[in-house]
Order: sequence, then C-alpha cells, then structure tokens
Amino acid sequence: MLQRQLEEPAAVSNLWNYLAFVAFVVISALIPIRKRLCSRRVKTKEDYVFGAGHISTLAMMLSIARGTLGVISVLGYPSEFFYRGTAMWETLYGMMTAYPIVCFVFIPVYFDLGITSVYQYLELRFNSRLVRCLASGTYILRTLLSLGVTIYTPTVALNTIIGVPYWASLLCITCISIFFNALGGMKAAVAADVIQSLSMTAMLVAIVIYCSVENGGLVRLVEIGEEHGRMNFFNFAADLHLRVTTTSAWLGELFMSLSLLGCQQNFVQRYLSMPNFAKIKRTMLINIPLVAVLFSLPWFVGMGIFTVYRNCDPLKVGLIEKMDQILPYFMVDYFANVPGVWGLFVGTLFNGALTLNISNINSLATVTWEDFISLVPGLKKKTDSYQLTVIKFVGTIYAVLIMGIAFL
Repeated sequence: MLQRQLEEPAAVSNLWNYLAFVAFVVISALIPIRKRLCSRRVKTKEDYVFGAGHISTLAMMLSIARGTLGVISVLGYPSEFFYRGTAMWETLYGMMTAYPIVCFVFIPVYFDLGITSVYQYLELRFNSRLVRCLASGTYILRTLLSLGVTIYTPTVALNTIIGVPYWASLLCITCISIFFNALGGMKAAVAADVIQSLSMTAMLVAIVIYCSVENGGLVRLVEIGEEHGRMNFFNFAADLHLRVTTTSAWLGELFMSLSLLGCQQNFVQRYLSMPNFAKIKRTMLINIPLVAVLFSLPWFVGMGIFTVYRNCDPLKVGLIEKMDQILPYFMVDYFANVPGVWGLFVGTLFNGALTLNISNINSLATVTWEDFISLVPGLKKKTDSYQLTVIKFVGTIYAVLIMGIAFL
C-alpha cells in the first residue's frame, strides 16, 4: 500500500525538469501555431473575434469546459477534499443545472441580436450607453486584476522548484500571449484551450490511476474516504452554522455559473463563434457530462492523496505551509526521482495560466473595441483591417498590463 512516514522529499533534478518543462511548453505552443499557420490567415475582425464560425464542435466543447480545470481548481480541490471532504464537490450540481438554462434562456437572446460584446445587450435593454460602458469597464478591471494573480501563481512553483526567476516566467507568458493574440485571435485561443484541457486531464488521470493501483483500486480509495468521514454528500441540514451544505453548494454555484457562463464575454464569444443555434445547443448539452468528469478529476486526485497521507498530515508536521501545497508536495515526495515528471507537472500548471491569459486577452480586446473605441466618431466606419489592427494592438497593451499587475 502506498503509505509511509513523512520525510523531506528527495532533491529534484533541475536539469531534467528544465528540459521537460521547456519541451512541454514549446510543444504545447507549436501545435496550435502550426495548425493556425496551415489554415486560412486571419484577415477580418470576424475571423479574429469569432473564428469565422469554422471551429469544430469538439474543440469548442473542450474550450468551454476548460474553465473547470484551471490552476486554482487543480491545486485547490485536492486540498479541499483532504482537509474538509466532498462538500464543495457538490457545487457541480449547480454548474450542471446552469448549462441548460444558459443554453435555452441566455444564448437565444444573444444569437438573435447578433451582438459582438455581451454588454451591447444592456444598452439595447435599458437604452443607456452609460450602463453598457459601466458593465464593460467593470468586467475589464476585474479580469485584469484576476489574470495578474492567475499568471503569477505558477511562477511561484517554477521559482521554488526549478529556480526560474519570477520575471523570466512572467515575461515568457506575456510574450507567448502577445504572439497568440497577433497570430489568430479566437481560433488560436480555442486551440490553446484544447491542448491545455487534454494535458491537464492526462496528468490528473495518471495521478488517480497511480494512487488507485498502489492502494487496491478506486473503490478502495472511496472506502477509505468514507471511513475517515470525507465522503459527506447530500447534507440538507438547515443549519446556518455549517460551512457548506448540499443546498448552499448547489444554489451558490448555480447563480455563479449563470453569471459566468451566461453573462461573461469570453464564454458568450465562444457561443457566438458557432454558425447556428443547433450547433450551440448540441455543444452545450453534450458538455454537461464532460464537465462533470473534468470537474471531478481533481477531487479523485484529492481522494488518492488522502489515502496516502491519511495517518500523517504534511501540514501538521510542518512539511508544507498551506493546504494548497498538498498536491505539489505529493508530486515531489513520490516522483522527485523520476526524471522530468515535476517539470511536466509545473509545465501543465504554467500552460493553464497561459491559456487562460490568451483566452481573456482576446475577449478584453474585443470588448474594449466594441464598447469604447468604436464609439469614437469616425472610427466605426474605418476599414475592417484597420479595426483588426486596433484590436490586436489593444490586446498587446492588455498583455503588458497584466504582466505589470503580476509584478505588483
């Protein structure tokens, strides 16, 4: 059985980790770049913003579902299971409930209006450009601040384990984001999302399989979690003193997912990239079981790690300082002597921050043009190529701003 007394993990081989990390990031970047260079060049604003409706259903499914496999999810959910159990896992119910509501209530409105920025709806609904600009400005500010934190997160791991300077990691993320922004807009962003979804899924599945094989199977992991009080599903107690119940997890995530999936530019832009509502509906409904699987993977990872350390908590004995370090500690503890594994792990986290940055820069640039710059008299009548150039330039400015926020 994969369980032992805790000790300081062996030193990680920096050379192999450097090589694995660099190779993984380069290959992950080259695949969508090659695909983009071999396809039709981005010539119009529609190509940049919507991919001209030529993005496959599978790619769009993975791009939309990628939000469930962010860096925060991969690091946070295993530690949540380890220390508090499955209560927050039940937020999945709210997410799955939100998908059909967004599909049949929100998207038809946007699709029929033919809008580019989701905040155009507010101007049409309330006949107020001020409301539109305020909502759009709030989205831009919130996204910039959030992305600054997001791209900083993997740089800490890179600096701590492999020794890459913070500035080098941030500069790398920024340069790649600018390149993707200039190269292909929505198609490049979706391609990056697909690579990230597949790589993150492969990493999590590998960890679950490893823990399952070493501990008697997946069923045994569930049994151990049950024995130690971690499998606390379906708690409908009406007690306000409880941190989370099934009802609060479901309802809280329902409204959160409605605001994200139904009202946030980067998601709405993907829906409107599809050529017709039938394709949107098929993508959204098939995505429900896919999201359930992807969202659950980090929780199964937490289940496996709990089985390993259930009698010797790394946090209590001082081997980690924060709960969220439990997965990185496990990777170093058990795979430090396997050349390149830690480099691949950190590379996957790095790619997670990178793809999120690329995706949101595209949406930020689009919103800024549609809700602010295009409202300047005379600019709306400029040629399509001029508009595309301005949008790409704005995206570059945002990439640099996000890097500056991360440095703060």
